[in-house]
Amino acid sequence: MGLPLLVELVGVAGSGKSTIYAGLTEGEDPISPDRSVGPSANLRSRGALAAGLLVRALPAGLAGEGYPDWRQFRHMARLEGWARAYRREGRGTGFGRGAEAAGERLGLSDRSKASSPAVVLFDQGPVFRLAELQEFGPFDGINPPLAAWLSRQLRWWGDRLDLVVWLQADDETLLHRIQHREKPHPIKGLDPASGRALLGRYRAAYQRVLERFASDHGVRIVRIPTDQADVPSTVARARALFLGEVGASETKACP
Repeated sequence: MGLPLLVELVGVAGSGKSTIYAGLTEGEDPISPDRSVGPSANLRSRGALAAGLLVRALPAGLAGEGYPDWRQFRHMARLEGWARAYRREGRGTGFGRGAEAAGERLGLSDRSKASSPAVVLFDQGPVFRLAELQEFGPFDGINPPLAAWLSRQLRWWGDRLDLVVWLQADDETLLHRIQHREKPHPIKGLDPASGRALLGRYRAAYQRVLERFASDHGVRIVRIPTDQADVPSTVARARALFLGEVGASETKACP
């Protein structure tokens, strides 16, 4: 079997990400969810890993140069915990496309030669968390330790993610879905113009991270609309893509 394929589903609120993720990780022949990476990704370990960084960033924060809130701290802890889990499982330079460092370049087409390629699927994974931190957190150079940490994380995950599936739908569909679901979200209750503005901000945040991953690291980006097909069809298309059954012509870099 080839090295695990690291895949993330991304999409703004209402794009159907949670539904598609459930369809891929449950039922017959499920894709491995990100929870499978190991016990070192638990909350205590993640918190301990991120706490040291927060202590180092504290002087700048006290000086008014920005400091993470609780949600941002959890994003940082999750990213650190995932990275530690991968290293502890012996994947280090041999995990995902990091195998290149060991002189073994395995791209998506190479993995598809395996009879059953292993896939680890992220929902609210590295791209989601890096995009939120970069857009909404004090990581833009105001607080130097945090800015340096974010830069390292962008490089680290850019070298290891293989594929990002960007689920998309038009704003009207997104707003309708958000307003008519039970799951809470900051967009709920906003007027349409404000809702579209916040969707645009999240979309632009994803775009910045994905453009960097595609141009600097060769991460493959595939856009799949979720307002043009039913859920089973979308799940089947994503599954086929993960298993190498969709040709390279359908895989394109983020423009």
